[in-house]
Amino acid sequence: MSKEQIEKRGLVFVFILTFAFLVLVGRLAYLQVLHGEEALVKAETQKIRKLTVPAPRGKITDANGVVLATNRPTYVASLVWTKEPMSDNSKELLAEILDIEISVIDDARRRLTANPFTPVTLKVDVSAEEHTRLKERGPELPGVIVEPIPVREYPNGSLASHVLGYVLSGSRAGLENTYNDRWIDDQGNEQLGLEGINGERLVEVDVKGRPTKIYGQVDPVPGNNLVLTIDAALQETAEKALERTILQHQKGESFWGFPMQKTFEFAQTGAVVALDPNTGAILAMASYPDFDPNQFAIAPYVLKDSPQQKEWIEYYQSLERNQETTPLLNKAIQGTYAPGSTFKMVTSFAALEAGVSPRETVNSSGSFTYYGQTYGDWAVHGTTDMKKALGRSSSVYYYVMGLRAGIEAIEDWAYRFGLGKPSGLTDLTGERIGTVAGPISKARIMPEEPWQSGETLSAAIGQSFNAFTPLQMANYTAMIANGGIRYKPYLVQEIRDADDNLLESTEPEIMDQIDFDPDHLEVVREGMLSVTTVNNQPYGPWAGTASFVFGGERTIYRDGGDELIQVAGKTGTAETWRTTVYRDSRYNHGWFVAYAPYDNPEIAIAVFVENGGSGAGAAAPVAWAVMSEYFNTNKDLLDRYLNPVEGEE
Repeated sequence: MSKEQIEKRGLVFVFILTFAFLVLVGRLAYLQVLHGEEALVKAETQKIRKLTVPAPRGKITDANGVVLATNRPTYVASLVWTKEPMSDNSKELLAEILDIEISVIDDARRRLTANPFTPVTLKVDVSAEEHTRLKERGPELPGVIVEPIPVREYPNGSLASHVLGYVLSGSRAGLENTYNDRWIDDQGNEQLGLEGINGERLVEVDVKGRPTKIYGQVDPVPGNNLVLTIDAALQETAEKALERTILQHQKGESFWGFPMQKTFEFAQTGAVVALDPNTGAILAMASYPDFDPNQFAIAPYVLKDSPQQKEWIEYYQSLERNQETTPLLNKAIQGTYAPGSTFKMVTSFAALEAGVSPRETVNSSGSFTYYGQTYGDWAVHGTTDMKKALGRSSSVYYYVMGLRAGIEAIEDWAYRFGLGKPSGLTDLTGERIGTVAGPISKARIMPEEPWQSGETLSAAIGQSFNAFTPLQMANYTAMIANGGIRYKPYLVQEIRDADDNLLESTEPEIMDQIDFDPDHLEVVREGMLSVTTVNNQPYGPWAGTASFVFGGERTIYRDGGDELIQVAGKTGTAETWRTTVYRDSRYNHGWFVAYAPYDNPEIAIAVFVENGGSGAGAAAPVAWAVMSEYFNTNKDLLDRYLNPVEGEE
């Protein structure tokens, strides 16, 4: 090669080096001078993560401070974005430690690619052993972090589950969701709900996504606390008694020595509502069967298609699929049922207002024929006035009184009592309003068929289109107890912030009022008192339909002392379409409504047992248990009833 050729190649080489140098210098100037700030932000962003610090939800307590819903600390394993890919060996190790599928990890990685700055949950409730292994093998697991979070906990399991609800988007009625968001108080100020406000934490991570330094944190704001009107002890008694009576009936067991003639295997569901008749405060609200809200606690955090989600979906679907008992339905406010004879106080007021004397008698012979059709009764009661008709639940008497009063008057009185209307409850959602039998409802349901006079007989005894919720029936009973005031029922007594400062308190609110004729009210109350007692005058000895439940050793004395607590009540046995089709009384619904003490009412209650057969046998014992708990009496007998020894009836 000539000297000239060597010099030319040297010049070319120098030119290439010079050009490359100029390109590098230019690129460096471009990055540092023109876009230096942007590049710096990008670099910092790649090593800084903004992590959410979940806010603890507010506590829910009963009226006495018993915690019904709170939070428990738990650890969650998550995946954050990192430059370093996760090897197959790392995936297998992570899957083995957390007992998850590799597909769950792959799905998390895909989500991070789309949104690299939001951690993706791999598993909630990481055990101590899993946590330790993740820490030990951390260098092999790029992007895996473990952090504490507050998870909802219900210390008493299923207690008041239908009142509390559960934390899940689109869930059933419940305080957990009704009070979830922010709200405006009476002064127009925005307040937090149970959910609170999440905080943020800025952390520096290494190339493997592991936190190395905390730059700062905005603390979360805890949610507000709710103080309920519910009494936990009374609630537990209501739930246990309801379950006990349903299981008794399913097995055909005797009730305290009173043998059952049938096995009521169709008795599967029920509800209880107890109110303070002087305020509208709900003291207990039970629906059977119930569910465990703890099973829903981690649902908002679990990863789609993960084993935890599959387990939860299986539990949820087991509840949803059960169409016979509908465990997620709060039957106290979302179930409407024919009230049967518990409706007879409505017909009584309509008849009295129409001019019927309470001393007027009817020969209750066991049946009543009207235009060629015979309407039955459950027994022959003989000479019967209004007091005895209520005490013995004579249907023949009320067939006659229904015709005397007229369907328009009966319909009007039912609406006066708030039946077929919203109760006003706002602490829970999903309440049904029910239906009052009469021309108005029939025109809406069957517009082509006018009301027939014979239908008035069925309506007068709580059948026909009559269908109400247990809450409505409890409120109706409370109005008789308190002299006609329809209070707005409520569950939340107070809302307090995390520092226990009072934010809002509920005061009794009057929705409506009936101006009873004092004499009429006294007659109806006396009739209700006779339901739970044995009477000797004026038409010979006779016992009220629930006297065997509230008499003898089961008589209620306040605190077990000498103060007799008289209970005014009414049994109800409502026929269903199945009763009519199959001619089987085991399909009858059982109702019992009551208030006590008779002279100075403190509690009003409605008990419903679906397909319980009768109100006296199925529903009244539940009311007795709740009354005994409320007045702190009959402890030994109550304990034997609620917690029977195996093999003991």
